[in-house]
Amino acid sequence: MENGRKIGILTVVLIIVFIYTGLAFADENSWSSGGPYDASVWSIAFHPTDSQRMYIGTLESFIFKTTDGGAEWFSTGVPPDADAGVHSVRDLKIHPFAPDTLFVATSRGAYRSAWSAK
Repeated sequence: MENGRKIGILTVVLIIVFIYTGLAFADENSWSSGGPYDASVWSIAFHPTDSQRMYIGTLESFIFKTTDGGAEWFSTGVPPDADAGVHSVRDLKIHPFAPDTLFVATSRGAYRSAWSAK
């Protein structure tokens, strides 16, 4: 009977240790509210076949692209006729059958890029 109680206490202690150990490492996958260069992200588009490639559209009119799952981002610039900081990118869509075609909706109009916003 005494061994059963010791095993029960040991089990509880191990569970507590695992819980606290998990909490100690919880910030490893933390979220942040700002996008690249602290831009305000309004839209995200994921490539249909390449999980490492995605685009974000910002309130400040910029479109950013990553090819490494978000480790690094680079600006593709602003859509035509959209002054930086004036016309926000409201929505982004990648054509599901032609993934090099990116559709962009801004507060000023809609655009299409057939070159993956390189």
